[in-house]
Amino acid sequence: MPAPSWAQWKAAGAIGILLLSCGNGGVTLAEHAGVASGVAALAVATVPLFTLVFGRFFGHRNTRLNGPVSALAWPASACSTWAPTCRPARWARR
Repeated sequence: MPAPSWAQWKAAGAIGILLLSCGNGGVTLAEHAGVASGVAALAVATVPLFTLVFGRFFGHRNTRLNGPVSALAWPASACSTWAPTCRPARWARR
């Protein structure tokens, strides 16, 4: 595999800066504006699903694992987000 070209390094650097500033910065601003951290985490967890859907919509062919991994990741993140707020099971209460 050849080493990345200078243009590829610049593109990767730009994407990294945008992810850090817009992604993490947007979550920080949203939480300061009053969005609950669980809702923000759930919104961030849907990014791979949207990437999969929009990639498919614009003609990008996905591998066999993209669909099942995204389908499993979103409910897992939703459960971990809402689990602390759920009441304990009847057998767990004393």
